[in-house]
Amino acid sequence: MRKTNLFLAGVFATISVAATAEPTVLIGDELKTTFLAKPIVFVRDRDNQKVSWDVRPDGYLYGQNLSRGTTDRAKWEIKDDHLCVTWFGNSTNDCFGLTKDGDTLALYTGDKAAPKHVGSVEK
Repeated sequence: MRKTNLFLAGVFATISVAATAEPTVLIGDELKTTFLAKPIVFVRDRDNQKVSWDVRPDGYLYGQNLSRGTTDRAKWEIKDDHLCVTWFGNSTNDCFGLTKDGDTLALYTGDKAAPKHVGSVEK
């Protein structure tokens, strides 16, 4: 009986550790492919507004603030495993990475080693 309890405790501990693993930072081709696959809709942490980004292979990004009904356009490039955007309108230029936790994506800024979460991507 004691061996069974210890075995089950070990199984539950393993499952618990696997469930709390850190999100994976997407890099290289996986990052680029994910941004290009389909428009990404996310909710920004700073103001809880819903935004859509349509990243195109021609180097342009078309953004729409779905909460306010405004649009902007940007040039994009991949630098250091981040999507860096230079906006033509009033949006703020920045570089963004993606993390993946299961099938959940999130946007971050800053260094890959210490990402600052800035938005949750909708499925």
